[in-house]
Amino acid sequence: MNLMNLNFQYFFDAYPPVIKSHTFWMMFFVSIAVIIFAFLIKYFVIKKPIQVFKKLDKYSRELFLKFYNIFITFGIINLFLLFFRKVRVPYFQTRFLMIFCWAFILIWVCNTLQYYLTKIPTKRIEDAKRREYEKYIK
Repeated sequence: MNLMNLNFQYFFDAYPPVIKSHTFWMMFFVSIAVIIFAFLIKYFVIKKPIQVFKKLDKYSRELFLKFYNIFITFGIINLFLLFFRKVRVPYFQTRFLMIFCWAFILIWVCNTLQYYLTKIPTKRIEDAKRREYEKYIK
């Protein structure tokens, strides 16, 4: 892609064209589905875990709680941006904000997974050593 041919007006236009009906409804249902999925995670994994999730350790529950926060934030922000786009609020309906929101969520997910894959194994090892130590003290 040639940078000279890139039209920045497309991304930063204060009044982009009206969002098409099928695109609006698709994005609306995706946002609602993400919010519902977040509440299902909260209910079935954290609050009242079903049989499959009862065996999870505290670090796995923490990961699910972080994903709950990511999904609920993404769904609500996406609904707000979709609302602003539908009622044609200047500067709040720019395509850049939607791209920024998606990029923010992607970075948040990558950071969460990186934390889970790099820091959590060492914490699990430290917990095992501490339990072993406490076993002999008591």
